Amino acid sequence: MNEHITAAPGAAANSAPADSGWWDELRATFTLARPLVIAQLAGTALTMTDVIMLGWLGPSYLAAGTLATTFLMPFLVGSTGIVGAVAPLVARARGARDIKAVRRIVRQGCWAAIVPALCLTPILWQIRPIFALLGRDADLSIMAEQYIHVAVWMLFPALGLIAFRSLLSAFANTRIILLVTVGGVVCNALVNYALIFGNFGFPRLELRGAALATLLTNVLMFAALAAYVLRHRRFRRFHLLARFWKPDWSLFGQIFRIGTPIGLTLLSEVGLFTAAALLMGQLGTDEVAAHAIALQCASMAFMVPRGWALPPPCGWGWPMAATTPGASVARAGRLSHWAPASWRCPASCF
Repeated sequence: MNEHITAAPGAAANSAPADSGWWDELRATFTLARPLVIAQLAGTALTMTDVIMLGWLGPSYLAAGTLATTFLMPFLVGSTGIVGAVAPLVARARGARDIKAVRRIVRQGCWAAIVPALCLTPILWQIRPIFALLGRDADLSIMAEQYIHVAVWMLFPALGLIAFRSLLSAFANTRIILLVTVGGVVCNALVNYALIFGNFGFPRLELRGAALATLLTNVLMFAALAAYVLRHRRFRRFHLLARFWKPDWSLFGQIFRIGTPIGLTLLSEVGLFTAAALLMGQLGTDEVAAHAIALQCASMAFMVPRGWALPPPCGWGWPMAATTPGASVARAGRLSHWAPASWRCPASCF
């Protein structure tokens, strides 16, 4: 039996009716996308902080860290595409005012976050033998292994974070995502400064310090969002952790059916950058380090359309649950293409 979910007062993205016009749809999308765009940029700032501080250590450290992160990122980003399927499913359940479905979807989303992390950890752990097969420099491979053997554990909190972010995005509650991400940037910078260089009485860990900072930052961000959704009165009623170990194989499979094509698309996009970084490794250490710096500019430009593209799938849930969904779904679909495309010219100048 379905229970009712009341709409949040004052949320523009929550109240757009199925037959709203283009202007209302655009305004609702912009209201939801603005914090997400800034959060995407802040997320890129996490990596930029690592690049800056590893660069202070020297080109070899920056090159090793770059090779390690570019090897990790395609797997991480591809897995976020799978877990991100929680957002449209929760939006549809919300449009149908089905509390129990929201709880089951988020629970299975957390399950879906654990599966790729478990499967990918053994692969990432073998970074040095893989780099040896690819003919990478032995010293850089050893240094990259030091980073990965710590950073690989971030997969679990990072993907769990995506499950909770998807829930919040589906409810148009994106401000907390922005605040937590910005807080993560500050935390990452401070912990990096302490552990990479041995400041504030901490040991000097260099590459391991950067990896540990990334891991701790993701754990804290996950804990902050988890505490928010479990304690906030708007989400507490869902009892998200109730019967957490109870399987719902149909929803679990649906998350993978929707998310796998998204994940593979993201994997192919990020894989291009990974291939470029690995090819740079054939030229030398300094070339890899320079490539890491240049790549941050492209990443910052990419995150704006990425943030714009996140809200429409969440907005589809409301009209999809309505009796006449066609027009609103079509408008949301077109906006998901046009809004990111409008960034092409400014991004090229950047």
